[in-house]
Amino acid sequence: MASKTSASRYLLSSCLVVAALAGCKTISSQQQPSDKQQQAEAELHSQADDAFAELEGKPRPAATDTTKATTTAKPAQLYQQDNKPAVKTHQRQPDWVMTPPNNPEYVFGVGAAGINSTAATASQIADEQAKVNLAAKLRVSVSVVNNAQEELQQGVVSQSFSSEVRNTVAQTSYSGLNIIERYIDKDNASVYALAALHKQSALANLQQQIAQLDQQILSASLASNEGSTLAKLRTALPSLKQLAQRQQLNQQVLDISNGQQSFPLSPALIDFEKTIYALLDTLRFRMVENGDTILRDNLIKTLTDQGMRVSQQGSADIVLSYTVSWRHINRDKQHYQLANATVSLQDEQGKTLSTFIAKAKGISSDAGLAKDKALEKLAQQLGSSLGANIVKAID
Repeated sequence: MASKTSASRYLLSSCLVVAALAGCKTISSQQQPSDKQQQAEAELHSQADDAFAELEGKPRPAATDTTKATTTAKPAQLYQQDNKPAVKTHQRQPDWVMTPPNNPEYVFGVGAAGINSTAATASQIADEQAKVNLAAKLRVSVSVVNNAQEELQQGVVSQSFSSEVRNTVAQTSYSGLNIIERYIDKDNASVYALAALHKQSALANLQQQIAQLDQQILSASLASNEGSTLAKLRTALPSLKQLAQRQQLNQQVLDISNGQQSFPLSPALIDFEKTIYALLDTLRFRMVENGDTILRDNLIKTLTDQGMRVSQQGSADIVLSYTVSWRHINRDKQHYQLANATVSLQDEQGKTLSTFIAKAKGISSDAGLAKDKALEKLAQQLGSSLGANIVKAID
């Protein structure tokens, strides 16, 4: 009886974690249908029986088939030498539901979910929760930042650009993390999942992925030495993304090894990363005259103060042209100046590389001051969003 009560409490705690994301509805012992609700109870048990069949890929089993289950198998014995093991489904509660296995070569995580619609949906929720709980055990406070990277002096363009690139790199899951067992609690209409990760296998796989990325980045470094600044950046852009991906993988190495192992960047990779940042910070911009002298001068000053190389004449890597429409509202003795700017980035040959919109609002009791405020905000927005649009322009 104590075991069943503990299991119900564990289910309630686990489902609360994922309920907001997955719509999990916990079914505790106090929420079970009463004896008078025979139809609801029959549907519940029928649903659990169907869940067994669905998870095991078999026809719906007879009630007497539950005696064939066993709980004596050791989880760590089920996936030796197998990167993607078949999932073993229990019909009786295994020990790992209450106490995850303890094996120094592995990391385990347990997840749970109530069967609200189908067993497939519940098992997916339980699987994801098990993976989340496993990953939480791995995370360490060590951050993958090479000392040489910390010393890089980045300008506003490279800072904005590298930040935008990191945002475009999807988070990678731990390689070799598998769901190895499940258990369906028929009485509580719930599914439990056990996730496992073999540490050494995962570290070996991560080392191989990092080595492949290093080779690709080094090859790109040899091919990015010719042409204009923009042409060089187009060749180097994939490498900046790969460097961000590599950092993620190296963080996983630190997590799995508890901070005892990592694969820092080689001097050649560090030099190439510095070269990319230097190219970004030496980009030359030319502002095209559009008749709005105040906005033009404000934009040039704002971008120049941020470290960008902006001029009105001469050659440039990227040409900025813009149009601005205004709307003036006077209400309660306050002037509202609304600016809507369309900005185009072009190369020296006039080919449009990227187009984006920036909006700003200025408020003051004086109409001219309100417009000046809107212009200042508009210039700041253009500067802050330039990095993201350079990514689009170069990519």
